[in-house]
Amino acid sequence: MPSKHASRESIFEVATALHNSGQRPTTTLIRQSLGVGSQTTIHKYLSEWKRIQDNKDNVHIKRANFKIHEYEALNNELSERLNSALAEIHNQQLTLEQLRLENLNLMASNNAYVIAFENFQTEFARKVGDLESSFNGAVHLLSEQITAVINNSFSNVQDIGFAFQEKALSERLKIKELQDNISKLQRSMV
Repeated sequence: MPSKHASRESIFEVATALHNSGQRPTTTLIRQSLGVGSQTTIHKYLSEWKRIQDNKDNVHIKRANFKIHEYEALNNELSERLNSALAEIHNQQLTLEQLRLENLNLMASNNAYVIAFENFQTEFARKVGDLESSFNGAVHLLSEQITAVINNSFSNVQDIGFAFQEKALSERLKIKELQDNISKLQRSMV
């Protein structure tokens, strides 16, 4: 004869299935799904299931926050390096500008020197453009790589969470089986 009451495991299974399908597990939905069980029993085991889920969520959040802090630190370090490099480029540009002015003053009397300097200036502007383009490409590539690492880390955190859930469920089933065996042994000893 089938059981007329809802077991802890059956309530956990239905709650997990509802949660995984995007629905919020409630005593009413679980009772409808099982077709048996008192509201009190279902509420007791559903409350336990929710506490377990909250603990899992807190672990995942802590792990994700740790990874976020790691990437923020890496981002800050890269930003500092970028700012330092930009400051160095700016200083070099200022230095080059000072040299250009000195050259103009020294070559004001000689037209040949002025033409040579203009050729130098054109080449310099092209190289600065090439350097700026290369630098922008490297920054863009680095940004894409950091984004890929962050996305991969989030995926890894989710995979670890799912593996943990599966292991916890397996262990709970083992505990239930051991409890059933102990109950059988106790009944056979009486």
